[in-house]
Amino acid sequence: MNHHMVSLSSWFPLVTILCLIILAASLISGCTGASQRLAEANSTATSQEQATVFTSTPSSVATITPNDKDVGETRVANFDATIAAQVTLSPRPTEPDGPIYIESPIPTPTWAVGYFPGPRPENTFNPEYFTCWYGTLNDKLLSICAGHEQFGGDPDQGVIRIKVIEQDQVTTISYDVYETPEKVGVVHIVTADSNSVTVASEDNQHVFTFDIATHQWASVTPGPSPSVSPSPSVSPLPTQQP
Repeated sequence: MNHHMVSLSSWFPLVTILCLIILAASLISGCTGASQRLAEANSTATSQEQATVFTSTPSSVATITPNDKDVGETRVANFDATIAAQVTLSPRPTEPDGPIYIESPIPTPTWAVGYFPGPRPENTFNPEYFTCWYGTLNDKLLSICAGHEQFGGDPDQGVIRIKVIEQDQVTTISYDVYETPEKVGVVHIVTADSNSVTVASEDNQHVFTFDIATHQWASVTPGPSPSVSPSPSVSPLPTQQP
């Protein structure tokens, strides 16, 4: 009895070691199998992707033959010929007479006849005009202004401007500036019509008349001569009686 107990006790460690070896072998075998299955799955997926890539690649590439090139060039030439024929047969538009207005033209204002203040000077170089008269000359429009020269000349020099304009009030036919015969400073219009204009200095002591037809000063009226008053007589002193 004791002999059998001793035998079992001696074998027990060996059996335990054997079981551990079998268990380890089973674990190793399971891990190896899982690795193989994972590798097979990856290999299958890679094969499918390659197959997809290969499948998406066109099996053939289109090529342009010399015959297709000739056909394309023929179509282009026919199209150009059609356009050229349409341009040739289309009537050309005629250019209208007179100005072309993108919008409705602004109506021309009525030409006012009479005396008006002079226009504001554009600068301090050209003459400055203080009074104007607007009228007509035959079938044209007439503008007469009077003033003096500025820094472009002598400010003491009086001037008049005679301007003839078309009925459109835009086209200028003539534009002339005339100096007064004497340097009397600023002059203003006294009277004017289609034949002549009379101007005077600011103190009205100098008057000049200009003939529009001859473009000359017709007359010069000098200022009035100062009158000399007689000296008062001195009464004799009364004589003293002795």
